[in-house]
Amino acid sequence: MGAVSVCGNSLGIAAGEFNLSGSGRFHVCYHADVRRAEALWLKIIGVLLILLGLTLFASPRITYRTREKVIHSDAIDITTKGQKTIVIPRAVALLTIAAGIGALILASRKPQ
Repeated sequence: MGAVSVCGNSLGIAAGEFNLSGSGRFHVCYHADVRRAEALWLKIIGVLLILLGLTLFASPRITYRTREKVIHSDAIDITTKGQKTIVIPRAVALLTIAAGIGALILASRKPQ
């Protein structure tokens, strides 16, 4: 099997070299438009992660309301209303911020 090379195709889905049963190579190149789109999405995800981390750092408690049926019969339904709180550790907020910064750094790097 010979080497198969597909560069500049309209799909631009995969990149790198793959061995096909050890005897040949398959090479696919990225389009510049795909790289720019990936960088844009990575920047958006990075900014959203940073905003989520800052929100969790400023307000680490998430409170929500619950309803539970205590008694359920044909004649009567009794429900209780409750409130539950989830506490997010500050370390998780800091890791979320760090992941967002890492995503922004990866998005700003030039492809090699």
